[in-house]
Amino acid sequence: MARAKKKSTNKKNPLYVVTNNGKDVEQADSVWDALVKKFNLQPAIDLIWTLLELVAKQINSYAALVWLQRELEHFNNRVDKLLKTYAPWVFTANA
Repeated sequence: MARAKKKSTNKKNPLYVVTNNGKDVEQADSVWDALVKKFNLQPAIDLIWTLLELVAKQINSYAALVWLQRELEHFNNRVDKLLKTYAPWVFTANA
């Protein structure tokens, strides 16, 4: 009879982010969280979400919705290209 492995709720190797010239150390929940904290990207992410919400509120026709979809796809493609160039490990499969 095979035994199922019990998943541990504790992380074996938690991620830590050192900022402010080594003065501040924060625990990160994931690689993305670590990148956001390390490079202080949260204000930029908040700004993008605010702008996206502002534009989405202005949608009043199908043509505007199609335009927004195309712009979001264009933005996503640019981010993917940037990440493939500078962080190709993001696209590797977890085997």
